[in-house]
Amino acid sequence: MNNVIQTTFAGKSPFKKQVKEVDVSTIRITNDKPKKRTTRFYKYDLIFKDLDIGKSLSCKSEDCDKVAQALRSYVKRFNKPWLVKGQAYYTKTTGRIFVLEKK
Repeated sequence: MNNVIQTTFAGKSPFKKQVKEVDVSTIRITNDKPKKRTTRFYKYDLIFKDLDIGKSLSCKSEDCDKVAQALRSYVKRFNKPWLVKGQAYYTKTTGRIFVLEKK
């Protein structure tokens, strides 16, 4: 009995990416300058810009974690000295995201 499985990729691994050769004739030297990056527009930035230490955001309990994480990203992007704490069930139906002073 022969238990050898026949494959169509004999000698080539189907998991290894095939490296393509670079065509040297397509490379050229230029004097271009790097393009300036455009600033991205983030969904919550208009709301977050009015926040300050001691204020909080109210939202649905199921959205609390997503909004809190977006606020943490905002704090990191703009180097704000804030600490963000989320409380998903501040009341039965709403959550709160608190902006606290970083110690």
